[in-house]
Amino acid sequence: MYCGSDWYDFCIVNYKGRNNEDLEYPAKILGFFKFLSGDIPSKLSIGEMYAVVQMSNHVLETDIIDSEFVSMFELGIRGQDFCIIPIEMIIAPLFAIKNYGYKTNNRCYLTAMPYWNGGSYFTRKMPIYSEEFSKSRPNWHVFKKKIKNT
Repeated sequence: MYCGSDWYDFCIVNYKGRNNEDLEYPAKILGFFKFLSGDIPSKLSIGEMYAVVQMSNHVLETDIIDSEFVSMFELGIRGQDFCIIPIEMIIAPLFAIKNYGYKTNNRCYLTAMPYWNGGSYFTRKMPIYSEEFSKSRPNWHVFKKKIKNT
């Protein structure tokens, strides 16, 4: 609870597609757990940390989030949109706020590009300066590597 209402964190989850390609989905983290003993479902291991997430219906690549000032996503409601995943599949945190003006359901969210890309976003809108200022800026790929190495 936070200020009298539920609080959830959001993240980007990496799934392997049918052709073994990396697919990135936004997700709401519902909780974490670890089996310490007893009967467990197949494909899960004792002692490994898992997250329960509610996935988006559609892929939202971090490259899109990097290039658009604001992106929208909608969480799924089908059974397959609620998943138990190893925490290693969480590759990045995600800033998400409810999109109150889009639909009447509570599943639509907005996300903004990371603050470190804000300057380069506006620089790209000014063609005269875009080449000069587009030199090495932090990006999701650097952040993902830092998360994986910790």
